[in-house]
Amino acid sequence: ITEVKSGWGKTTYSGKTGWVSMDYVKKVENTNGSGTAYVTTAGLNLRESASTSAKKLATIPQGTKIIITEVKNGWGKTTYSGKTGWVSMDYVKKA
Repeated sequence: ITEVKSGWGKTTYSGKTGWVSMDYVKKVENTNGSGTAYVTTAGLNLRESASTSAKKLATIPQGTKIIITEVKNGWGKTTYSGKTGWVSMDYVKKA
């Protein structure tokens, strides 16, 4: 997010610049050097464990920057909106 006005944040994604609601983003700082920054490529379910049958903790909107701290069997561990869980690596790309 490069600019914020009236609850909207200006950002660039896939070469296109536009505005997103700040209700669906949160500031992420990766100051400790652990993890890799990714951006969601679709609305993405945050799950309690690394399985599609695991309980859904939240839905992370498309275009959200997240930090993946661990990857196993195609799943990435991340924290979103105060909840830590797993997301499918098929729906994220390196930021």
